[in-house]
Amino acid sequence: MFNFQALRQAIWGDSDNVEKLVIPAGRFYLTRPRHLAQGPQECLFNDARLAVCRTSTPYQYQLVVSRVYDEGEVELNRADASSQPGTDNDDNNGPEDEFAWLIAPDLGLHMVTVDHLPALKWVDPKGDPEEAFLFELDVGGTRARNCALAEDLERVLQQCLYEYVHKQSHKVAAPEFLRTLTHPPPSPPRTRSPRLVVVSQDSEESESDGFDDQSAESDCDSEADEFKTGDELAETKEEDIPADSTKGPVVYQSPVELYLFHPESEAFVSQCEQCVIALTQDATFSYWLWVHDAHRDFVTQPVSSNMNAAINLETCSFIWCYYDEQNFVYTWSVRFPNVATLHEFNKHFTQSLYESSNQEAFSKVPESKLLDPFQSESESEDETSQDEATEEETTSEEESETDEDDDDVYDDDSHHRNPRPPKRTGKLQHHRDSALGPRTKTKNSLLAVGYKHDRSFVVRGNKIGVFRHTDDDGLEFDTTIAGLESTTGRTLDPSKVLLHEEDSSLIIMDKSDPSHLYRMDLERGRVVEDWHVHDLVPTTGIAPSAKFSQMTGEQTLVGLSGNSLFRIDPRLAGTKLVDTEHKEYFTKNRFRCVATTAAGNLAVGSDKGDIRLITKLGQNAKTLLPAMGDPILGIDVTADGRFVVATCQTYLLLIDTVITRNDAKGGDASTASSIPLTTGFQRSIPVQDRRPPVKLQLDPKHVAYMGTAVSFTPAHFDTTSTNNKERRIVSSTGPYVITWNFWRVLQGRPYGYQIKKYTDDVVADNFRYGRSKAVVVALPQDVTMVTKKQLGTPQKVLQTPTKALRSQSSVVYSPY
Repeated sequence: MFNFQALRQAIWGDSDNVEKLVIPAGRFYLTRPRHLAQGPQECLFNDARLAVCRTSTPYQYQLVVSRVYDEGEVELNRADASSQPGTDNDDNNGPEDEFAWLIAPDLGLHMVTVDHLPALKWVDPKGDPEEAFLFELDVGGTRARNCALAEDLERVLQQCLYEYVHKQSHKVAAPEFLRTLTHPPPSPPRTRSPRLVVVSQDSEESESDGFDDQSAESDCDSEADEFKTGDELAETKEEDIPADSTKGPVVYQSPVELYLFHPESEAFVSQCEQCVIALTQDATFSYWLWVHDAHRDFVTQPVSSNMNAAINLETCSFIWCYYDEQNFVYTWSVRFPNVATLHEFNKHFTQSLYESSNQEAFSKVPESKLLDPFQSESESEDETSQDEATEEETTSEEESETDEDDDDVYDDDSHHRNPRPPKRTGKLQHHRDSALGPRTKTKNSLLAVGYKHDRSFVVRGNKIGVFRHTDDDGLEFDTTIAGLESTTGRTLDPSKVLLHEEDSSLIIMDKSDPSHLYRMDLERGRVVEDWHVHDLVPTTGIAPSAKFSQMTGEQTLVGLSGNSLFRIDPRLAGTKLVDTEHKEYFTKNRFRCVATTAAGNLAVGSDKGDIRLITKLGQNAKTLLPAMGDPILGIDVTADGRFVVATCQTYLLLIDTVITRNDAKGGDASTASSIPLTTGFQRSIPVQDRRPPVKLQLDPKHVAYMGTAVSFTPAHFDTTSTNNKERRIVSSTGPYVITWNFWRVLQGRPYGYQIKKYTDDVVADNFRYGRSKAVVVALPQDVTMVTKKQLGTPQKVLQTPTKALRSQSSVVYSPY
């Protein structure tokens, strides 16, 4: 007790002291909304003191927060300052070491609780209205000591506020009135979705900012802090929910427990222990997800693939994402009474999602043509033949060597490694000899990674930047090809580029002229040929004749239009479309993308969401694989044609096209190992051989940390060579580059991805040829190469504690 009284005396001082009250120890933070890229919290001073100081003006006081230096740190700081030109050596503490505010009502001073410690929170009236300052009291000792000092601080602030407003001593005011003067500032008005209601466990409507906005005194009476949702979450009254969102018959409903993932606490927090989840149909092929109890609607949203939905059989949970009108992300979870109920809900949700995406009845889809990507992890075990297992066993040693430093997403065991120097990065605007010039409104738009000569080509406007790949997996600026023009002098606006003829040529598609292609001689740096493909068949996409034909002198290309596939041969006189290898469909298939295998087989994706596997140009598809109705934005295939990766906006589909060997040839298992692989490119895949595709999507919790909707760029396999197996898949969304370990995905671990974050959104990315651990990345203004060593687990990149994520992994690790 004596020590505590001495501490209080040191804090209060005497009446002649400029400092009216001092908190000698604590931490000083700047807090932000969680959706901002800078992160929700920044520690300004790890060791700080807070003082309430008198000023020369009567009835006015200052709140001062300053950094506390360790022994010898002041001298070191003075030495550093003296070594800087233009600094004042007599000024020991720069403005960054102290902050001061006039104590006034517009600060919104109020006490909160953070990690069981009392804290003072306020805003800067002249600063960003979405930012706030936080001083966490931590003078050591027991929790009661910190709470008692917090009471003193709050009482002094109330006295200062009264004197500032009323210009008289606080002694004339009633204590009850003084206690009303410290309160949070009013939240700025926000436009939020009218379909989201968030409540705490013990209140019908909760307004908070991620901390418990109660007084420190009341918090000290309870050791358990109650969670209240942040003020960035929308609050919507029941009568504000659109009536049409819940009209129509209920397709399915079940009692559930509702949880909301809170990124600041890295946990799912209960929102309602007894509520109902329902699927309703408000129109033909239009469905809504509805979570409610007897008093309110918590969530109503249309059923779509943007929900990033996942299930978990072990915890009987369904997890999904909700995007409000400002594109902020909230991750919800409901827990069902048992697995059977979860399966029943999943069946109806799958049907609702299919009909919403495809605008056709689920019952009309032939079972032989239906691929169901909504399988739980336990139901999608990889089936490999005995000889494939032998092949994997022979390469397991190599795999263990190359992937010995792979970090599992939910594994926090780390190995000490020798640090490596950072890789060199080529940046268009940073090279003085670059003709592309400084940062402008024109941004990088296309990327082509070379196969033969270790070069990457980046298109910006009507210029092309050329970058050389270094031996240490870096980039060096090489040259700029400026002023892209056709042979007639017309300026070109490239929509797609493709390297050709051993990387000696670049084929350019122009946005304004889909009937022509342009061949640029890269050695001469200008367009030398204008290929007139066809007047009536617009070219919307191109691909090499075979996966590695860029390594050869192959002249022909594969062309794509909305409803036809054809070969382009520049050696033909007149139009370059080969009529004998032109397959045109009478229906509008809306083809979007095409990729080829090493043997020249073709995989074609469409805006309808289906995938065609074709043996050769001019023939009908051997296999038609309907997806879930989402447009296929990009497609790639392994060299042997075994696997296809299709990119949709919010997920990737990894499809195994192999047909069981003994079924393909009519043999038995004893002779199967001697029979070559037969895939869906050679013949239609029988119903019994159709493996459910692996759905690669981001963990819904990680999407909540990213704070924005997922929009994948076209995914690619690494291009090692025809003799080696592919090892990785790369794609990106927003500022994040994401790579999956292909082998681990095949082992049933689709969430085993790694991430690299940039300050700008990624424009395009692809592997360096022959390197599965080096990815060329084009940003709006920069070009760089990222290696596997620079990638990190989502916990590290998204600043999510590994321990907390591991404790929740059973809730969200649930591939369909």
